[in-house]
Amino acid sequence: MFSAVSSIVRKPPYLTTSTLYPSGKSTKLRYLPPIDTRFIGQHIIYEAVCASTNSFSVQCMAEKDLPEGTVVITDYQYRGRGQGDRVWHSEPYKNLTFSVVLYPTFLAAQQIFSLNIITTVAIKSVLSLYIPNGLYIKWPNDIYYQEKKLGGILIENVVQRRNLKASVIGIGLNVNQTNFTFQTPTSLSLICQRHNSLQGLLAQLLAGLEHNYLRLQAQDITLLKSHYLKNMYWIHEIRTFRDAHHTFQGMIKGVDAAGRLVIEQADGTSKCYNQQEVVFVG
Repeated sequence: MFSAVSSIVRKPPYLTTSTLYPSGKSTKLRYLPPIDTRFIGQHIIYEAVCASTNSFSVQCMAEKDLPEGTVVITDYQYRGRGQGDRVWHSEPYKNLTFSVVLYPTFLAAQQIFSLNIITTVAIKSVLSLYIPNGLYIKWPNDIYYQEKKLGGILIENVVQRRNLKASVIGIGLNVNQTNFTFQTPTSLSLICQRHNSLQGLLAQLLAGLEHNYLRLQAQDITLLKSHYLKNMYWIHEIRTFRDAHHTFQGMIKGVDAAGRLVIEQADGTSKCYNQQEVVFVG
């Protein structure tokens, strides 16, 4: 398995179809490596149809060593996964659904949430080029436009001893889809009222992610975390939440070192919540 970024030897970009991992569904190459990244996206595995790019990435990693920065992308993800038992629904050929394989062996296990920070900040920064206002990062890893979900990430990690061994960062972004089964999502096309290039947006996202990842490796995450906190959904607003015991009003104050959500309650005390322990009500 490849080690961290500093050990990567730059090679000419190349593409791989899913013929290495045959499903009989991929027919042509659709995505090109970005021209301005060192390693993220320089190896692309394209699978026309797959259940989950995260699951497919893990399968590929089990079959052979993948270069760090490998991107697994599909045009139709029919069993995309969100946090917990949630499902990510995506119309074929309209959106970006992909995963990035990284080997952040320089991170201790308790620093896992920094991957959420660098990824969501990268997505938000790129989308800000299209949408100047109204974008937020909803803890722990969703991108919202106003009150509607625009995208999300799912990060799965392999921990060895006290450090990370490998991470698969799954990203789902509603780009050109305009019809949704549920009322809560939105898309770049609905917001900007135009069709958007999936290839162009993918290249921007991969470049942004690589930039932030290299800063993380250099232990330069202070500004990125500040950006994350500044752009948090409902930050410093009195809102209604629900935990396992009751519905309550509180104010998001930020996240702690472990990535738990810090909510100050009406009596002035603060409580930290892990994922799935608190629900945003309104």
